[in-house]
Amino acid sequence: MKTVEILRRSILFNDFIPEELVLLEEICETVHFISGESVYNENTVADALYIIKYGTVGIWKNGAHGTEEEVCELSTFGHFGEKSFIDGKLHAQSVICRENTTLLKIYYKDLDKFLTVLGDQTELKFYKSISQSLCNRIRQMSENLSTLKEVKFRRHSA
Repeated sequence: MKTVEILRRSILFNDFIPEELVLLEEICETVHFISGESVYNENTVADALYIIKYGTVGIWKNGAHGTEEEVCELSTFGHFGEKSFIDGKLHAQSVICRENTTLLKIYYKDLDKFLTVLGDQTELKFYKSISQSLCNRIRQMSENLSTLKEVKFRRHSA
């Protein structure tokens, strides 16, 4: 599938017009990873966001007792690395490929320049899409937490 089509299907860029997508494609780098390979690790410096062109990745978080827990799985058209673009902080999780995976890598500095050059309307579309994506993830995490608490309550009540 062509890069422009992958971008169009990503929630981050699905409101972009074709001309914007063509320009965005110019700053995308295609990178390949093998199954089990790490894209990046938690608490490392972030410099890019990623769109999954093909494959599946697991998102992992270090636990309180030194163990890693998989918090979610993302597949084709999914994205990660956007939080650090917004807040400038280190990666909050690790990302490990579950199978051979092809990603579109967009460096933050290039994305920032792209958004600045294209102007307020493009920037607004992008930040609205990120907000919607983060809201979806927060809702899913809340549901997961609620289910976990319910299971814990049942175990203690039994």
